[in-house]
Amino acid sequence: KLNVNSEDVGNDQQTRQQLTVLYGTETGKSKEIATKLAKKAATGNIDATVISMYDYDFKKLSGEKNLAIIVSTHGEGEPPPMAEDFHKYVTGKRLPKLVNLNYSVLALGDKSYKLFCKTGEDIDLALQKSGATCIAPLVKCDVDFYANADNWINGLLLNLAPAGNNSNQQESETKTESEYSRKNPFQATLLEKVKIT
Repeated sequence: KLNVNSEDVGNDQQTRQQLTVLYGTETGKSKEIATKLAKKAATGNIDATVISMYDYDFKKLSGEKNLAIIVSTHGEGEPPPMAEDFHKYVTGKRLPKLVNLNYSVLALGDKSYKLFCKTGEDIDLALQKSGATCIAPLVKCDVDFYANADNWINGLLLNLAPAGNNSNQQESETKTESEYSRKNPFQATLLEKVKIT
């Protein structure tokens, strides 16, 4: 469990949104994105708590206000082992009405499998049926997920940001660009080119 508060990154005291970030992962990618979301949320004056689906108490779901779900699909359309119980609960008959819940789902998968991102789709549909409000549409990510995940994070946080805090959000987006990836490579000067064969 990881708590990231806006106070930790030097923001002034204001009315802060609370966000619960649940992740279900097989390889650790969902956890990586969940942690990134929480850190970026803190710069936007949102207090985020990151919890694995394995450790989450389902009874707390009816009391949640804002929920972000990041989950992968394992094998042929199945949830990863740590998300099995959560998936079963949410898609089953015991799920209560969640009319006060705002949520969004990021689904990770592999297009080479027939049931691409099915776990995320199942959870998104179940929350819709429960009466919860989707504040950022379901995003399905293939193996190269970084750009889509970043877009989902930005859209979700934009819809959660407290009034008058959009400028802080834009600043945090600029800062986050310093994280290097295939889509945002580090720019360097080539000093020497040597043939090694």
